[in-house]
Amino acid sequence: MDTIGRHLYNYEFIKIDKDFKLWHKQQYQIQDLDRYYYEFGSVALKLSMLNQSKQAVECSLYFSDKYLIQNSLVLQRIQYWLCKCDISIKILKSLIPLQPDTDILAEIYIQLSNAYRGWCRYDKSEQYINKVQTIGPLSLQIQSNLKYLTARFLMDTGQSEKGLDISLECLSLRQQVFGFNQNHPEIALALELVGKLYFSRGDNKSAIQYQGQAHSIKMKCYGLYNFETIDSINEKGRILLASKKEKEAQEQFEMIGTISEVLLGQRNQYTALSNNNIGCVLFNLQQYEESIKYHQAALQIYENLCGSYNQKLYFSLNQIANANQKLKKLKIAYNLWTRCLDILQRNNPELFKKQIKDIKNAISNLDVEE
Repeated sequence: MDTIGRHLYNYEFIKIDKDFKLWHKQQYQIQDLDRYYYEFGSVALKLSMLNQSKQAVECSLYFSDKYLIQNSLVLQRIQYWLCKCDISIKILKSLIPLQPDTDILAEIYIQLSNAYRGWCRYDKSEQYINKVQTIGPLSLQIQSNLKYLTARFLMDTGQSEKGLDISLECLSLRQQVFGFNQNHPEIALALELVGKLYFSRGDNKSAIQYQGQAHSIKMKCYGLYNFETIDSINEKGRILLASKKEKEAQEQFEMIGTISEVLLGQRNQYTALSNNNIGCVLFNLQQYEESIKYHQAALQIYENLCGSYNQKLYFSLNQIANANQKLKKLKIAYNLWTRCLDILQRNNPELFKKQIKDIKNAISNLDVEE
């Protein structure tokens, strides 16, 4: 292995069993094992087989540096799915000094922006979106990836109208890129994002249309036990909940918990997602005590994964506060909303002015002694 790759090869999260790799080489006499393992790892990642993917790209890195950047992009994505965005960011930043070509550099910036978005660091996420826009010319595929990320960023930051327009542009680009195969999973991701943005604008009819198409393609491409399929099941549940179909929505949210435990074990970020959404179902059914239990379970997972001040905690805390207010436990609601306010003001005060205002109004309307 030459010098350029050792900065990644020696990272503590890459464990190399040299005897195992050499045994593979002697046993099968496969030529170009670096490429073989890289491609195997890439496919395994798309199938949500994280352990197999990690082992394969580590094998590829052992044999040579030829696919260093590609393997690194797979490794960072694994960390992203594990909700370890800090490690994902570290890997991605290590690639920038290698001076990759235009499209790959743009993809690195896109993935950095996405990792920061996943960590609720929207200021940093926007910075890397802007960096991509200074690079060019870009392939249609990378242009579509940039539009996809930008639309997601706008959705997360309460700018759904702008996000919808950009998501439709992303869908159009991907239909051009994969014109021969309109059932490509990248098209499914774009369809689903359009559906999410319609849903965020209150257009449930359009959301159902796009979500249904996306889910059908994902099931054909990925099957049930996949992170991407979890996302489409979650969207289906959210639409059902908004349509007052609580029982059907809860079934979808429970399915997320079951699938995620198979993929990642207990107490992962998707278990937290499942718990939060079931908590919302129970809140709608006025089962406030049970709702609190589910949101508290989600909160504990997010605290373990992200720390005590990450914005991912905000939703659980706010929902627990709402339920306690319904139960006339006003002091508890006050303390929870005070913590919500602290989290929002620490992270993105300018971006979430409306939420901060709403929390302050909720606190001022509580009749409690401080």
